[in-house]
Amino acid sequence: SLGVSADAEKGYPPLTMVESDYAEIVSIAVRMLRRRIAGQPVSERTVWVRPKLVLRQTLSSPAK
Repeated sequence: SLGVSADAEKGYPPLTMVESDYAEIVSIAVRMLRRRIAGQPVSERTVWVRPKLVLRQTLSSPAK
């Protein structure tokens, strides 16, 4: 599931999910915006931020 961690914990069972690092995304966006405002080039058109896998009760062992 993709979404907000707090929402995944509300249901039963709590959902395992992929969580984005929003603080890192905002930090990169602000840095890029400041460069643009200062008239400096921004070479990155795409920036990848590694998500975090949050394991909860909806994960099971692989089928045999």
